[in-house]
Amino acid sequence: MSLDTGGGTDVLPDWAADDGIEDQQQQQQQQQQPKMSGASAAPPSSHIPAATSTVDTPGIDNVATSTTATTTSHPERKFDWHATIKRDGRLLLITAIIIIVMNIPYLKYVLYPLSLFATWVHELCHGIAAIFVGGRVQKLLLFPDTSGLAYTSLPAGDGRRAFVAQAGYTGTAVVGCLLLIFRRTKRGPRSGTMVLAVVMLLSCAIWIRNAFGFCMIALIGIALGLCAWKLPSARIRDVYTCVAVTTALNAVTNVHDLFGSNQMVNGQPSSTDAHTMADVAGGPFWFWAVLWLFVALIMAGGGLGFFVPGPD
Repeated sequence: MSLDTGGGTDVLPDWAADDGIEDQQQQQQQQQQPKMSGASAAPPSSHIPAATSTVDTPGIDNVATSTTATTTSHPERKFDWHATIKRDGRLLLITAIIIIVMNIPYLKYVLYPLSLFATWVHELCHGIAAIFVGGRVQKLLLFPDTSGLAYTSLPAGDGRRAFVAQAGYTGTAVVGCLLLIFRRTKRGPRSGTMVLAVVMLLSCAIWIRNAFGFCMIALIGIALGLCAWKLPSARIRDVYTCVAVTTALNAVTNVHDLFGSNQMVNGQPSSTDAHTMADVAGGPFWFWAVLWLFVALIMAGGGLGFFVPGPD
């Protein structure tokens, strides 16, 4: 650093290592002081503290070092595929197997009990929606082709009919999402499987009124109850995940039945839920089918991507 004294002479810096140089510097300042103007000259006493404050380079270096250490101590987090696969490898494997099996003509019958379970969820959601709006469930029917019907009695009003009509597909999607979200909790798989078994048996006693539906849902409920009671934690989690994934995926795959003019129920043509929505709420039937498809995709993606933390 140089100090302009008006006479063109440079003053050596105070941090010179040699004491003789410092003495020479002070003598030059004393000789040149009379020549300096009041505005441009600074007394030695005012110059020395300024130099002292600027010479404290170790302190400056320490601050810079500490700042650098602070900024570099938090590296950017990157997505770890290995950790994801290790954490959700079982879920990804089960989902891949189910998707493959669902698209092979004869092999898909391996999933037949799970497809009936998804149909039962669909019809039960219709019935629960009817109860919510002040109606009642007359009966639930399930058929060998994995179709089903829910007979309900509702108070007057198109809004109530619309709410019950949409509950089948959206309700199945929500149930699949909730089952997936609790897949990794400590008691979720076992408790969830047992709750499903109890509800299935209760629905048989209260609402299911055809022999096939009664026998199949009762058998599936008993099987799930035995699994929840006897299987070790790892195995019951596999069963629970299969049920959850199948329910979530069925909410997506079954929507394609809505895009036709009718659907087959127990071998007979029947109006779809989308047509019922179009009649009572307005709009084309395909609009409701597309809307339910998006809801099913969002619910399935949310269930697969998010979870309540657990010990797994």
